[in-house]
Amino acid sequence: KKIEPNNLLEKNKHKYIVSGNKNKKMVSLIFLVDKNDIEAFKLIKEAADNHYDEAQYILADFYIKGKGTTKNYTQAVKYLRAAAHQGHLDALMKLANILAEGKIYTQNIMNAHVLYNVASVMGAKDAAEKRDELEKLLKIEDLLAVQANAENFKPEPSKNTSFIRQTFGNSMRAYIDTNLKSSKGVIINFN
Repeated sequence: KKIEPNNLLEKNKHKYIVSGNKNKKMVSLIFLVDKNDIEAFKLIKEAADNHYDEAQYILADFYIKGKGTTKNYTQAVKYLRAAAHQGHLDALMKLANILAEGKIYTQNIMNAHVLYNVASVMGAKDAAEKRDELEKLLKIEDLLAVQANAENFKPEPSKNTSFIRQTFGNSMRAYIDTNLKSSKGVIINFN
C-alpha cells in the first residue's frame, strides 16, 4: 500500500518511518499518523529486517509497547541487540537498562555492564554512573571479564546503516526535523 504525501497531515503530527525494500534496494522515509500503528509496524519491520539500525531500535519499542503488534519482549531484545551491534547509542542504553533491571527480560548484569561501558565511551548520558553501580555487584574476575568484553566491542554497521549515516548523519529523524520543510516523504536508493 502506497501512501501519497498529499494524504498526510502536517509534519509535527507524524512519526517518521523508514521502510526498506530488498528487491528494489531502497529505503523510503514516510510519515504515518498514530492511528495507523499496524501499517507503521509493517514498514518499520521491513526496514529493520533490512538491517537499518534506527528502524531496529524503533521496532523494539513497538514490541515493548505493543504498538501495531502484540507485546513481545524477546523480539524487542532481538532487535535492540541488532541495533546495538551496529553501534546505535540509544539501543545500547535501552538494552543495558532492560538487562540491568530484569523486569521484562532475564536480568544479566554482566552484559548490562558491558553495554553501559560501551555507551559511556560513546558519550551516553548516565551510562558511566549506571555502569559504576553495576560494578559494585560484580566479583573481581567477572569485572575483569566484562571490561575486556567492552574493550573488544567494535560496532559493525550494516551497509544500509552506513549509507544512511553517511547521507543523513547519525539520526535520520534529526536530519528530517532540521532540513525537511514539507510533509513529503524521502526516497533513498541504494546502488
